[in-house]
Amino acid sequence: MVSIIESFAAEHLRCNQIFVTAESLLRRGSPAAASHFLAFRDALEAHCTHEEEVVFPTFEALIGSAHGPTAVLRDEHARMLTLCGEILRAIEHQQSDKACGLADSLFLLLQSHMIREERLLYPLCDDVLGQSVFAHHQRSLGLGLDAA
Repeated sequence: MVSIIESFAAEHLRCNQIFVTAESLLRRGSPAAASHFLAFRDALEAHCTHEEEVVFPTFEALIGSAHGPTAVLRDEHARMLTLCGEILRAIEHQQSDKACGLADSLFLLLQSHMIREERLLYPLCDDVLGQSVFAHHQRSLGLGLDAA
């Protein structure tokens, strides 16, 4: 069975791949940049929702607090989604330099956020919370529990 870290890290990789394509299109001035940033925002939002509805509450119940690392991660989710909206508005208003600067900021936040999750939160979840969180996550995605 796939671990929590493997499952959520695969989502990170998917989000990163969409972002890299969107950013490349943006820097080349392609009209397709907007649709790719929309796809990125949608993928990121779905990923954040899975974490905030499945992993975070279970982790918080275990540690007895919602004011620990998950509070910081939730705040970063909100900041990343806000940046996505700002990038889309800048693209819409043909403010390429602004959109590129915002994309740089988003990239830095996204990478540091994912590192914290993959190196700290997910391994702890695998060790402590185990397969109950993973099974719930798989059901929320509509996947079978025996996926490898």
